[in-house]
Amino acid sequence: MNFMMKKISKAAVFCTAAVMSMTSFAAMPAPEKLESLLEPIQSWSADFKQQVLSGDGKPMQALEGHLSLLKPLQFDWKTYAPYPQVVISNGNDLWIYDEDLEQVVIRPIDQELIPMPAAILSGEQLELLAEHFEVTYLDKDGYAVDPAVTELFQLKPKDLNRNGDFETLQLGFAKGQLKQLSLYDALGQVTHLVFEKQELNPKLKKSLFEFDMPPGIDVIDERQ
Repeated sequence: MNFMMKKISKAAVFCTAAVMSMTSFAAMPAPEKLESLLEPIQSWSADFKQQVLSGDGKPMQALEGHLSLLKPLQFDWKTYAPYPQVVISNGNDLWIYDEDLEQVVIRPIDQELIPMPAAILSGEQLELLAEHFEVTYLDKDGYAVDPAVTELFQLKPKDLNRNGDFETLQLGFAKGQLKQLSLYDALGQVTHLVFEKQELNPKLKKSLFEFDMPPGIDVIDERQ
C-alpha cells in the first residue's frame, strides 16, 4: 500500500469510528448521554458571564466570575464587583462569603443534596442524576443562550420540596464542553451562565478549596 492509500485508509477508519461514536451517542437514553459528557470531568475551570432575567424576560442583574471544581464535591465559585461573593466547598464544609456584608456562613456538605449546579458538576455519583431528576435531551430544539450549543439537556427535580432552589435546570454543551447553564426558579426568574476559557482536568491545588478567613468578619457557623 502506497503512502497516499495509507493516508486515505487512516482517514476512512477515523471517519467511520467518528460516525459510529455519534450513532452510539444518539441511541443513548438522555441520562446516559449527559453522564457520558460529565464523566470525563475530574477537574474543571472556566470564566463565566451570568445574567438574571425576571419572569417577563427583563434583565435584572449581570455579572462575571470564575468557577473551579475538583471531584468529589470541591469547588471555588467567585463573582466580581459590583456583586462580589465567594462560595467554596472542600467536600465537607461550605463557605458562603459576602464581601459587602463582611460575613461568612459555614454549612456542612451533604452529598445527597444534589440541587446546587456546582455539586452536580463536581459530584461522583452520576447515577443519582436519573434518581433525583427527570433528564430530557433537547438537542437544538431547546432554548440555547449561546448559539454554539449543540446538545442541550433539561433536568427537572422529581421532588420539588427537596430541590427547592429551582424548578428546571438546563445544561448546554458545545463540542463536548459545558457551555451554558440555566436555572429556572418557581418565581419565573431565569439565571443564565455562559462559560468561556474552559480547562478540562487542570491541576488544581487543594488549598484552592479551603476558605482563607479575612480578619474581623462575622462568622455564622451552621455545622453544629
